Amino acid sequence: MLAQEVLLLTRSLLRDDDYKNLRFSDRELLDCMQRVQDELITLFRENIQVLCFKPKSAVFELPQKVAYIHNITLNGTSIPYLQNHTAHNIKNLVFTHLYENTYSILNYPISKYDELHITYSALSQRLEANDELVLDSIYNKALSLGIVCEMFLREVNETNIHKKQFYEREYEKEKGIIRTHKNSSNNKRVLQTRTQY
Repeated sequence: MLAQEVLLLTRSLLRDDDYKNLRFSDRELLDCMQRVQDELITLFRENIQVLCFKPKSAVFELPQKVAYIHNITLNGTSIPYLQNHTAHNIKNLVFTHLYENTYSILNYPISKYDELHITYSALSQRLEANDELVLDSIYNKALSLGIVCEMFLREVNETNIHKKQFYEREYEKEKGIIRTHKNSSNNKRVLQTRTQY
């Protein structure tokens, strides 16, 4: 799904589709779309990436900003992820976040034979109108509603406050619909049959 398609839906909701006199530029809406997309990636743990590499040292950078770490294995063995690297007296092997895209493996001497596998949800890159979104089409309405909520904050007046409240409720409903859809697709269907004695 292209970012341009979500832009069109967003402009329709904002009643900002007169291209001779736009209130919001495409750049404003695209930057907001990236923020909303990152919020949804973090909330629903989407845009899953798998990275396998041989670390050259215990401190290294990941190629993207991380929203959520799903799993980390070192040489096939799962290792814990410690979010707060400032904790004292860490004696066990842990994976931790240092700053921005930089991570570290604590309490382990890295060798050239070590292999690290990380499964994570990556945040999105800066969007352009013709870019493919990392979220699939079930997120389009939520993306548009999230953008609309933010845009109403830029023009603060009583009418916009009421509109924003309406769109915030719609945004929460849409996230609930996505959550229900994801939960039902993740649950295995179980057929129950009666046994005869």
